[in-house]
Amino acid sequence: MSSPNTSAPSAAPEKPYTEIPAPPHEQFETQEELLLFMRNFSHQHGFAFVKDSSHPEKKSYVYRCNQGRKIRQSSENSDKAQRSIKSNCPFKFSGSYHQKLEKWLINYNTKNSRHNHGPSEGPHTHPVNRRLSKEDLVVVEQMFDAGATPANIKQTLMKQHGGKIYQF
Repeated sequence: MSSPNTSAPSAAPEKPYTEIPAPPHEQFETQEELLLFMRNFSHQHGFAFVKDSSHPEKKSYVYRCNQGRKIRQSSENSDKAQRSIKSNCPFKFSGSYHQKLEKWLINYNTKNSRHNHGPSEGPHTHPVNRRLSKEDLVVVEQMFDAGATPANIKQTLMKQHGGKIYQF
Protein backbone atom coordinates (compact mmCIF):
# COMPACT_ATOMS: atom_id res chain seq x y z
CA MET A 1 0.00 0.00 0.00
CA SER A 2 1.31 3.40 -0.85
CA SER A 3 1.07 6.22 1.67
CA PRO A 4 -0.10 9.66 0.59
CA ASN A 5 2.52 12.36 0.20
CA THR A 6 2.20 14.37 3.40
CA SER A 7 5.35 16.42 3.10
CA ALA A 8 4.89 20.18 3.23
CA PRO A 9 5.66 22.18 0.11
CA SER A 10 9.29 23.13 0.04
CA ALA A 11 10.20 26.75 0.64
CA ALA A 12 12.31 28.72 -1.80
CA PRO A 13 15.91 27.57 -1.67
CA GLU A 14 18.07 29.50 0.72
CA LYS A 15 20.72 31.72 -0.84
CA PRO A 16 24.26 30.61 -0.06
CA TYR A 17 25.21 34.17 0.91
CA THR A 18 24.02 37.19 2.85
CA GLU A 19 22.13 39.56 0.61
CA ILE A 20 23.64 43.02 0.08
CA PRO A 21 21.06 45.75 0.75
CA ALA A 22 20.18 48.40 -1.82
CA PRO A 23 21.42 51.88 -0.92
CA PRO A 24 18.94 54.34 0.53
CA HIS A 25 17.54 57.05 -1.72
CA GLU A 26 19.44 60.10 -0.47
CA GLN A 27 20.00 63.70 -1.55
CA PHE A 28 23.38 65.46 -1.63
CA GLU A 29 24.65 68.98 -2.22
CA THR A 30 27.45 67.82 -4.54
CA GLN A 31 28.39 64.86 -6.69
CA GLU A 32 31.48 64.35 -4.51
CA GLU A 33 29.28 63.96 -1.42
CA LEU A 34 27.13 61.40 -3.25
CA LEU A 35 30.21 59.38 -4.30
CA LEU A 36 31.73 59.54 -0.80
CA PHE A 37 28.45 58.30 0.68
CA MET A 38 28.26 55.43 -1.82
CA ARG A 39 31.93 54.54 -1.32
CA ASN A 40 31.37 54.28 2.45
CA PHE A 41 28.10 52.38 1.94
CA SER A 42 29.78 49.91 -0.43
CA HIS A 43 32.70 49.37 1.98
CA GLN A 44 30.28 48.67 4.85
CA HIS A 45 28.23 46.22 2.80
CA GLY A 46 30.98 44.34 0.96
CA PHE A 47 30.89 45.52 -2.64
CA ALA A 48 32.57 48.05 -4.91
CA PHE A 49 31.35 50.04 -7.88
CA VAL A 50 32.78 51.52 -11.04
CA LYS A 51 31.53 54.11 -13.52
CA ASP A 52 29.49 52.46 -16.26
CA SER A 53 28.55 55.50 -18.33
CA SER A 54 28.45 59.24 -17.98
CA HIS A 55 26.49 62.12 -19.42
CA PRO A 56 28.18 65.23 -18.00
CA GLU A 57 26.01 67.56 -20.08
CA LYS A 58 22.96 66.09 -18.30
CA LYS A 59 24.77 65.81 -14.96
CA SER A 60 23.98 62.11 -14.90
CA TYR A 61 26.35 59.24 -14.17
CA VAL A 62 25.62 55.50 -14.08
CA TYR A 63 27.63 53.19 -11.83
CA ARG A 64 27.60 49.40 -11.68
CA CYS A 65 28.88 46.75 -9.32
CA ASN A 66 32.50 45.98 -10.13
CA GLN A 67 31.42 42.34 -10.48
CA GLY A 68 29.03 43.32 -13.27
CA ARG A 69 29.48 42.37 -16.90
CA LYS A 70 30.29 38.93 -18.21
CA ILE A 71 33.62 37.17 -18.03
CA ARG A 72 35.42 37.39 -21.34
CA GLN A 73 36.29 33.98 -22.66
CA SER A 74 39.96 33.49 -23.43
CA SER A 75 41.00 31.89 -26.67
CA GLU A 76 40.96 28.11 -26.80
CA ASN A 77 44.72 28.04 -27.40
CA SER A 78 45.47 29.89 -24.19
CA ASP A 79 47.29 27.94 -21.49
CA LYS A 80 46.59 30.55 -18.85
CA ALA A 81 43.69 29.97 -16.53
CA GLN A 82 41.59 33.11 -16.42
CA ARG A 83 40.61 34.43 -13.00
CA SER A 84 37.92 37.00 -12.61
CA ILE A 85 35.54 38.35 -10.00
CA LYS A 86 32.97 39.13 -12.68
CA SER A 87 29.60 37.46 -12.12
CA ASN A 88 27.35 39.45 -14.45
CA CYS A 89 25.98 41.24 -11.37
CA PRO A 90 22.93 43.33 -12.33
CA PHE A 91 23.35 46.01 -9.61
CA LYS A 92 23.43 49.57 -11.00
CA PHE A 93 22.65 52.99 -9.65
CA SER A 94 22.78 56.48 -11.02
CA GLY A 95 23.89 59.72 -9.50
CA SER A 96 22.11 62.61 -11.15
CA TYR A 97 21.46 66.27 -10.51
CA HIS A 98 17.81 67.23 -10.00
CA GLN A 99 17.27 70.80 -11.24
CA LYS A 100 14.14 71.60 -9.19
CA LEU A 101 15.55 70.27 -5.92
CA GLU A 102 19.05 71.55 -6.71
CA LYS A 103 20.40 68.30 -5.24
CA TRP A 104 22.26 65.21 -6.39
CA LEU A 105 20.18 62.04 -6.04
CA ILE A 106 20.88 58.31 -5.87
CA ASN A 107 18.49 56.46 -8.16
CA TYR A 108 18.01 52.84 -9.16
CA ASN A 109 15.17 50.69 -10.36
CA THR A 110 13.99 47.50 -8.71
CA LYS A 111 15.42 45.33 -11.49
CA ASN A 112 18.94 46.64 -10.86
CA SER A 113 18.80 47.06 -7.08
CA ARG A 114 20.09 43.59 -6.13
CA HIS A 115 23.45 41.89 -6.36
CA ASN A 116 23.79 38.25 -7.48
CA HIS A 117 26.65 37.54 -5.04
CA GLY A 118 27.35 37.91 -1.38
CA PRO A 119 29.47 40.54 0.32
CA SER A 120 33.24 40.45 -0.01
CA GLU A 121 35.64 39.99 2.89
CA GLY A 122 36.49 43.67 2.83
CA PRO A 123 37.28 46.70 0.67
CA HIS A 124 40.83 45.47 0.05
CA THR A 125 39.53 42.56 -2.06
CA HIS A 126 38.38 44.90 -4.82
CA PRO A 127 41.05 46.20 -7.21
CA VAL A 128 39.08 49.42 -7.74
CA ASN A 129 39.58 50.22 -4.04
CA ARG A 130 43.33 49.75 -4.28
CA ARG A 131 43.85 52.85 -6.40
CA LEU A 132 45.78 55.78 -5.04
CA SER A 133 43.84 58.96 -4.31
CA LYS A 134 44.46 62.09 -6.39
CA GLU A 135 46.33 63.59 -3.45
CA ASP A 136 48.57 60.52 -3.15
CA LEU A 137 49.29 60.57 -6.88
CA VAL A 138 50.52 64.16 -6.52
CA VAL A 139 52.84 63.07 -3.68
CA VAL A 140 54.14 60.16 -5.77
CA GLU A 141 54.78 62.40 -8.77
CA GLN A 142 56.55 65.06 -6.69
CA MET A 143 58.74 62.51 -4.93
CA PHE A 144 59.53 60.71 -8.20
CA ASP A 145 60.51 63.99 -9.87
CA ALA A 146 62.74 64.76 -6.87
CA GLY A 147 64.54 61.43 -7.38
CA ALA A 148 63.03 59.42 -4.49
CA THR A 149 63.21 55.65 -4.75
CA PRO A 150 60.01 53.59 -4.94
CA ALA A 151 60.75 52.24 -1.45
CA ASN A 152 60.94 55.79 -0.05
CA ILE A 153 57.71 56.76 -1.81
CA LYS A 154 55.93 53.71 -0.38
CA GLN A 155 57.29 54.44 3.10
CA THR A 156 56.04 58.05 2.91
CA LEU A 157 52.55 56.96 1.86
CA MET A 158 52.44 54.37 4.63
CA LYS A 159 53.42 56.99 7.22
CA GLN A 160 50.66 59.31 5.99
CA HIS A 161 48.03 56.55 6.23
CA GLY A 162 48.98 54.87 9.50
CA GLY A 163 50.86 51.89 8.04
CA LYS A 164 48.67 51.33 4.99
CA ILE A 165 49.01 52.63 1.47
CA TYR A 166 45.30 52.60 0.66
CA GLN A 167 42.60 54.29 2.70
CA PHE A 168 39.39 52.34 3.35
